[in-house]
Amino acid sequence: MFETIWGDLSFAARALRRRPGFAFVAVATLAVGMGANTAIFSVVDGVLLRPLTYRDSDRIGILWHELGRGAQNLPALHPLDLRDYRERSTLFEDFTMATGREWILGGQDDPELVDVGIVEAGFFDFFGAEPQLGRAITPDEDTPGTPPVAVLSHRLWARRFGSDPAAVGSTVELAGTRMQVVGVLPEWFHLQLPSEAFLLRDAEVFVSLRLDPARQPPRNYTTFTGFGRLRPGATFAQGQAELERIAAQLKTEHPEHAASGLEVRVVPLLTDVVKGAERDLLLLLGAVGFVLLIACANVANLMLVRGRTRARELSIRAALGAGRAGLLRLTLAESVLISLAGAVGGLVLASASLEVLAVLGRASVPRLDAVRIDGTVLAFVGTLCAASTVVFGLVPALRASRRDPADALGADRRAGGGRGEGRFRDALVVFEVAASVVLLVGTGLMVRSFAAIGSADPGFSTENALTFRLALPPGAFADAGSRRALEQRLIEEFEGLPGVVHAAAVSQLPLTGSGPLQPYAYDEETASSWESITADRRWITPGFFEAMGARLVDGRDFTSTDAGGPNIIVDDRLAERAFPGESAVGQRLQVNPSDTPEETRYATVVGVVEHLRVHDLRAPYLTQIYSPSPGLSQLSVVIRASDAPEALAPAVRDIVRRLAAGAPVEDLRTLDDLAHASLAPERLALALLSLFGLTALLLACVGIYGVLSHIVALRTREIGVRLALGQSPRGAQSEVVGTGMRLVLLALGVGVPSALGLSRLLSSSLHDVRPWDLPTYLAACLVLGAVAGLACWIPARRATTIDPSEALRSQ
Repeated sequence: MFETIWGDLSFAARALRRRPGFAFVAVATLAVGMGANTAIFSVVDGVLLRPLTYRDSDRIGILWHELGRGAQNLPALHPLDLRDYRERSTLFEDFTMATGREWILGGQDDPELVDVGIVEAGFFDFFGAEPQLGRAITPDEDTPGTPPVAVLSHRLWARRFGSDPAAVGSTVELAGTRMQVVGVLPEWFHLQLPSEAFLLRDAEVFVSLRLDPARQPPRNYTTFTGFGRLRPGATFAQGQAELERIAAQLKTEHPEHAASGLEVRVVPLLTDVVKGAERDLLLLLGAVGFVLLIACANVANLMLVRGRTRARELSIRAALGAGRAGLLRLTLAESVLISLAGAVGGLVLASASLEVLAVLGRASVPRLDAVRIDGTVLAFVGTLCAASTVVFGLVPALRASRRDPADALGADRRAGGGRGEGRFRDALVVFEVAASVVLLVGTGLMVRSFAAIGSADPGFSTENALTFRLALPPGAFADAGSRRALEQRLIEEFEGLPGVVHAAAVSQLPLTGSGPLQPYAYDEETASSWESITADRRWITPGFFEAMGARLVDGRDFTSTDAGGPNIIVDDRLAERAFPGESAVGQRLQVNPSDTPEETRYATVVGVVEHLRVHDLRAPYLTQIYSPSPGLSQLSVVIRASDAPEALAPAVRDIVRRLAAGAPVEDLRTLDDLAHASLAPERLALALLSLFGLTALLLACVGIYGVLSHIVALRTREIGVRLALGQSPRGAQSEVVGTGMRLVLLALGVGVPSALGLSRLLSSSLHDVRPWDLPTYLAACLVLGAVAGLACWIPARRATTIDPSEALRSQ
C-alpha cells in the first residue's frame, strides 16, 4: 500500500511539474488562505487559549468591588477587606494584594520615573515566581517600621544594571529613600492585569508593603488590587457565592459598605486580561475562515478544469483496467500535494505576519509575547491541510473517476463539461461572491464605525498640543506652596517660548487611564447613600481648558486665588444631573461625607465645562469634577502651540532641567499621538478585516474570471459558429458578461441576507452605526458588482476576438 501511495504521489508531482502555471496559482491561493488562518489562530491560541505563565493560573481570580450604580466598578479594594476574605474563606487556598505608584529611581544625575509595585510578603510565591537571583521579600521585612527592600524586574535589571549579578545586595534610591535590592525576578514574570487596573501596573521595581492595619483610611478608599486562588476542585461559581456571603457580612459590619451596597466579583484572571481582545480576535478568526473557504472554492474550480483536461488520460487508464478507486486515489494525490505545498507556504506567510503583528498590535493586544508557532499551531495547520484537501479535492476527484471511458474517448475535447459539472462550478462561484459580500459588509461597517469615532467631538482639540509627565524629586519641593510656585514658574516659562499659545498642568492627562474617583451628592437621597455616584476628579492649574482647546459653557475658569480653596468646575453632564433646568454656577455640591465639618463638606461650582472624553474617545464616561491644583508632586503638562509642537521638546527639557533639577520628563509626545494610540485596537482590527475583505474580493473575482474564461475556451467552436451565422461581436460579448453577472446577482441575493444575520455579531464593536446600515450594504454591492463586472468583461472581450474560420476548422 505504501508503494502504491508513493507511486501515486510521485506521478502527481510529475504531472504538476508539467503544468507549473496551474500548480502555482492553486498553491498560492491556498497559501494565502492558510497563512491568514494560521496567523490569526496563533494569536487566538497565544492570547485566549494558552494559560497564563503563573502557577495554577487556571485557579487564580482577580477581585472586583462595585460600590453602587454610577460609582466605582473596578478591580480595586481596601486592604482590610482582603484580610477579611482571607480569614473567612474556606474555598480559596490563598489571597494576595498589591498597589502601585510611580516613583523616581536614581538621583539628580540619572533620574527615571518607574512603575513600582508595593507588595506583601508571599506575593511572588502566590504567582510561582521564584527570583532568578537573590530572594523574595520575607514576612519579617513586611512589617511596619522595618526598612523597605526592593526586588527588581528582569527588564530593569538588564537595562539599568547591565545584568550585573552584583546588583543583588546593592542599594538603590527610590522616591528619595535608599533601599537594598534583595532579588531579581525571572524574565518570564510580568504582571498580567485587566485594562481597568487602577494603580497597580506591570511594575519594574517591587517594594515591601509593610502595612499597618491600625493606620488605614475608611474602607471606601479602594487602592489595592486583590487576587485569590481557589482550592483544587473548587469552581469560580462556588468562590463567587462564598465571597458574596462574606460581602453581605461586611455590609452589616461597616457603614461605608452598607451605604454603597458593596458588591464583589471574582473573575478568572485570564478572562479579565483578554476580554478586550476576545471579541475582535474571534471576529477575525471567522473572517479568515471565510477567506480559506473562498480559496478552497477557487482551487476546486481549478481542479474541475484540470479534470476536464485530463479526462482522456483517465479514460484510457480506465479502459486499460484501472479501477475507480485507483483513479480516485490518483486524482486526490494532486490535491494532497497542492494542499501540503499551500500549508508550507501558509506557514511562511504566517511567520512573517506574526512579526508584523507583534509590532502593530503591541499596544492593543495583550499577551502577544505568548504568540508563537508551536505544536498546537502545527496541528491546526495539519487539520486545515486535511480539511482543505477534502473540500476542494474530493468532488472533482469523484467526478473524474466516474466518467464513462467510452464517452470520454469519443467526446469532443472542446465540448462543455456537462450540465452537472457546470452547475457545481456555478455554485462555487456563487458561494465565493456571497462570502465576499459578508466580508465586505463587515469591513464597511467597521470603516463607518471608525469614521464615526474619528468625527465625534471629544470636547477638546488634539491638534498642535505637546504633552509630557513630570515627577518632582522628593525633598526639593517638600511643601505645597513651593510646588505651586514651581507650577506657576514652569507655566510662565513655557508660555514665553516662541509659538506657544497656552500652557497648563493637570494631575492626569486625558486618554491615559482612570483618575481618582470623587463621590458627590446633590440631594438628601444621594447624601444618605454616600458613594452611590462618583465623578472622575482631576486637579488643574488655571488655563487648562484653554490649553486643551476645551469649552467653558458657563461661569469662569480658575485663577491663582482659587488654589487650596473649595471652588470646583464641573462638566455639563454633572451640572444637568445635579441641577437640572438651572445654572450650576454658584451652587454647592457635597464632596465629603455628611459626618465631616460643613466647611469641608461642600464645594462651590464656579464654572461648567463641556464634557471631555478623557477616558475613551468612543463615548462619554463618568461625570467630571475639576479642582484647583494644590501643588502636585506628579503632574502632566499640556502646551498648545501655533504650529509644530514637537519642535518645542528641547526647550521644554531645558526649562525643566533649570527649574526642577532631578525631575525626569516622561512620555513627551503630542496630544494627537495620545488620541491615535487610544484607538489602536480599532485601527488594528479594521486594518486586518479590510485586508481579509480585499483578499476575499480578489479571490472571488479570480474565480469568476476563471470560470468565464473556461466557458469561453469550451465554447470557442460554438461562438465561432454564431459569429459565422451573423451574430455581432457585441452580442457574443453581452452573452458571456450576462452569464457571469447572473451568477453575481444570485450571489448578492444569498450574500446580503447572510451579511444581515452575521453583522449582528459586530453590533457591540460598532459606534454610531447600525448593523443594517443601508449605505454600507449598497457600497459593498456596488464595489463587488463593479469589480466582478470587470472580471466578466475580460473573458467576454476575448470571445469577440475569435476568428470564425479558425473556430470552425478547430477539432
